[in-house]
Amino acid sequence: MVTIHKRILIIAVAIPVFFAQPLRLKAQEPLIPVNTNFSYWDHHWIMWITQHPVYETIEVMSTDNPDRPESRLIRVFLTERANGKKQVHYFSDASVAGNWRGEAYYRNIEYRTEGMPGKPMNLYIKFNDKNNALIEWVVRFEGGQELSKEWAGLRGQGGHAADTVFLIFYKGPNATTTDSNLLIDGNDYSSQVDDRRGGRHYYKAVYSLHAYTAVVSYGESNFIVNPGELRNSLGRVFKQVARSESGTLYRSNLFGFQNGNYIEVETNAQGEMRAYRHYHREHSFKIEFEPALLSLRASESRQSIRYKISIDAYKDLVEGVLSVRVEQGLVQLEWQHQKPDWMKDYSYRSTIRSGKNGYSLIVARKK
Repeated sequence: MVTIHKRILIIAVAIPVFFAQPLRLKAQEPLIPVNTNFSYWDHHWIMWITQHPVYETIEVMSTDNPDRPESRLIRVFLTERANGKKQVHYFSDASVAGNWRGEAYYRNIEYRTEGMPGKPMNLYIKFNDKNNALIEWVVRFEGGQELSKEWAGLRGQGGHAADTVFLIFYKGPNATTTDSNLLIDGNDYSSQVDDRRGGRHYYKAVYSLHAYTAVVSYGESNFIVNPGELRNSLGRVFKQVARSESGTLYRSNLFGFQNGNYIEVETNAQGEMRAYRHYHREHSFKIEFEPALLSLRASESRQSIRYKISIDAYKDLVEGVLSVRVEQGLVQLEWQHQKPDWMKDYSYRSTIRSGKNGYSLIVARKK
């Protein structure tokens, strides 16, 4: 359902005999186990496109602050029906489109909403796609219609972009409608409605008030380690900002739309990671480890580390076990999601290898 940024943080680490013997680095900086991206959206709309030959859904997310029109960001994306469920993105900001991981384009998007605060919002968007085909989408709700919490909360990835990211998608209260129309290049691709409430398409479109998207990005990155600092090949620079007897706090540079994103890593006195927090302005996505994730100078092996993932006040949305295996000079960290049960199909592996001045990291989905 939701997607990914180009400059996402993934952290997969491979280090020869990393846990069997000390890594040969002088620094006590932490291992960062994921490359992530995190964003909060004020509004989210989705419609399944049952008639289109390529795409199965269209979605719009927006930050829409009436007091700060310059802070509005519009994101439209279409998900392909084929295996892998590739997504094509369109953004109202050129820098976001340019830094997005995957296929993305900047567009001048005509965008209007209508509705009362805390109620379902009508939507109108209009723009030209990558083939210069005109896309127009209208979503309308009945007057007096209320939002429901029935389908709010953590939602499944549905296979969308499953080979490129692990997605945590959390949405707020929502409402459905049968009044939604989509035109692409003059052709009507509006959903067909199944009147059975048990059917997937007994409605045409869904609106959600508030949505969070947090992803762990798959792929390879490299880390250069210096005393008090880590730099990775994705443009992240982590520096010590606070230190005490109990541990150290590292904070990354600002990045993302209007520099609204940054990451914090919290360690204990031994340089072991206790928490990883990714911020989008005042909102946060957090991973906590118990016991702490080993540091670069670790000389012991911990075969089982529990982790919990939270978003803002929504605690422990995902829980699992991080297991460690050393084999042929590599260290593999296997993320095994246990809660909720359906997330077990989206486990992934981080592989770490040490280098002269740091380490490389590969993160990949387990199949």
